Amino acid sequence: MSEWRVWIFLLVASTTLIHISDARGFTLWENSDFDGESREMQCTDFECHNFDSFNDAASSINTQGGCVALFEHGNCGGRRVIFKPGCELGECCKHSNFESCGFNDQASSFACC
Repeated sequence: MSEWRVWIFLLVASTTLIHISDARGFTLWENSDFDGESREMQCTDFECHNFDSFNDAASSINTQGGCVALFEHGNCGGRRVIFKPGCELGECCKHSNFESCGFNDQASSFACC
């Protein structure tokens, strides 16, 4: 019986660790090239989140290896721009300078992708 408890514990522990490691965050900066005031944000789900602060203020982002969609308006409305590693063309934008895609100081909401 105790052997089963060990296996159940290991299964639960490994599932919890996988879930924790999947949680990502990202950082926004008010200026291009990751300069100026910054905000740490959490990406724990794929729902839409409005910026309570830093609305229409972001100019660069570090996605920490994840994928983040920023939206022009609240409630994920308006233009969408994607930020993920290796993607800087089309619907994606350069991480270090939102001006490169005409999205400087325009983000009002986000969703993880």
